[in-house]
Amino acid sequence: MKEGALVFVILGPRGPSVYRNGVRLADAAGFEVRAVETTGCGDCFMAATLTAIAGSSIAELAQVGAEALRSVMRFANAAAAIVATRVGAAETNPSRQEVAEFLAGERVSK
Repeated sequence: MKEGALVFVILGPRGPSVYRNGVRLADAAGFEVRAVETTGCGDCFMAATLTAIAGSSIAELAQVGAEALRSVMRFANAAAAIVATRVGAAETNPSRQEVAEFLAGERVSK
């Protein structure tokens, strides 16, 4: 693995964690949803993560702090949680607006 790479570990309703060089940088809470199918949740999480960091340079990402990473993971985890409530895969991916509305409802897992 490349030095300084960010590694995301997704733990479903328990929420994700992110590591750099083997050190855990941040965790994010999971969301409580009624899951009907988990196909595509991981792919959606990574797509939403990439959406959230799009436009950042490698130098910026190398310096990104825990609070910013929590925000990225919260957004990505919300998108994946929405997918878990739907049947299907790619066609179930939410829009940014759907994620924003979901986050406004704050359904954090216990």
